Amino acid sequence: MNRLEFSKRLIVPAIILIWPTLIASGQSGRAPSSSVIVNKTIATVAFGDSNTTDFAGGIVNWYERIASFKVAQPVRRQSGYATVVYSTTLNNQSVGGTSVAPTMLGTQNAQYDIVGALNHVTHADIGFVMLGTNDAYRGVTVSAFVNSYEQLISTIHASGKVNRLVILSVPPMTPPYNCISGCYPFPHNPEVDRVVLYNQQANALLTYCLGIHFACSLLDSSAQIPLNSSYIDPGTGIHLLNPAQAAIANNVFAYLSPLFTIIFPPQYNPSTIRP
Repeated sequence: MNRLEFSKRLIVPAIILIWPTLIASGQSGRAPSSSVIVNKTIATVAFGDSNTTDFAGGIVNWYERIASFKVAQPVRRQSGYATVVYSTTLNNQSVGGTSVAPTMLGTQNAQYDIVGALNHVTHADIGFVMLGTNDAYRGVTVSAFVNSYEQLISTIHASGKVNRLVILSVPPMTPPYNCISGCYPFPHNPEVDRVVLYNQQANALLTYCLGIHFACSLLDSSAQIPLNSSYIDPGTGIHLLNPAQAAIANNVFAYLSPLFTIIFPPQYNPSTIRP
């Protein structure tokens, strides 16, 4: 056997042995046969009054309903071969009877204590504010309401604890507007003279946010709430019943779904994979 023939015999088996190794190494960079799940959590906090609490037996407030959405309708986004599943944590700092501006409830100051609320917040990707109902029936002027709201926004921003603020519209009201007698003498009623005007000034709050470089959004969360006793408690005229709470929750969740991917883009992160 000459040297050339011997070399040919060595080369062929070598190729046969090396080829499976090349295939195996090539497969290591491919997507696995089954998709992996990447979990991302959005931390939220709510600042509100009794309409963001379970103020009566059987009431499930809109904020609490968001938790059920993440179970029944989890937000999922595909990122390559990973399925990103978004969930939320809730921190409800709402206090019944409170207002944005300084008001009195009996003999006590009823202005919402935003500093105290922030003491119970470590960090939130999104903060929700739904206040103004108690300001409306107590006769807080539109200018005082806007000024106090701006101070509240400024305090939240200065804390550095909330990355983005979502301002929900002031919910509608019906008679008796939480006042049977001796109410503030409105020309018409709190819904017309306060709630509508408060909501019309919402853009001023956005302008303020822009001025302090704070990411804020407006959400007309109560647009689908009709002025009837199926949605608003006829006894008080200010408390939102379950159909109204569900309407707000639906609007908030529809707003949140695309926002999740802005806060946490669905980028594949091997460190967060769960089989």
